[in-house]
Amino acid sequence: MTWDWSHAGASSSEQERPSRERWGRGRSAWATVIGYVLALAILAGALYIFFTYRIGFVLTSSMAPTLKPGDQYLINLRAYRRHPPERGDIIVFRPRGEDAPLVKRVVGLPGETVTLLQGRVYINGQPLREPYLAEEPIAEWPLQVVVPERAVFVLGDNRNLSEDSRDLGPVAYEEILGRAERIIRPASRRRRLP
Repeated sequence: MTWDWSHAGASSSEQERPSRERWGRGRSAWATVIGYVLALAILAGALYIFFTYRIGFVLTSSMAPTLKPGDQYLINLRAYRRHPPERGDIIVFRPRGEDAPLVKRVVGLPGETVTLLQGRVYINGQPLREPYLAEEPIAEWPLQVVVPERAVFVLGDNRNLSEDSRDLGPVAYEEILGRAERIIRPASRRRRLP
């Protein structure tokens, strides 16, 4: 029988060294794993933002005072993946044959009868409450439209200077790019949109 005398005279601190080294390597491995997880989470968040949002620029006063010329706003491209547009939503859409997208407010939903009479909007005969209008719309020729399935009727908040469903007809779901969600610039107007 042979004896291993190599550790016989070693102090207790020297005997603990290998376990401390293992502990150090273990901490280093965990730090690496946590670093990779954080990097993946940041990448996933960045990809989600890239594929979900775009920035829109307001060029006209057709949605004033809600959106004014010079405003920049976030468009949620995935807003209608789970549910259709709702009344009051501000949508961004590209009508057939148009190059530039438009931004307008949804007032009529599929199957509803939208009537415009003396500057007022009626939904199935009931007046629509519109607190977002800054000025009284000019009375124009009466208009009555039954909104088709998978379409919405949209109007600008600045009725007197807006090209909308009165001119273009109802907007098909397939033409909708997304929902305007938040004004991001200028800083003085930064806020969530209804």
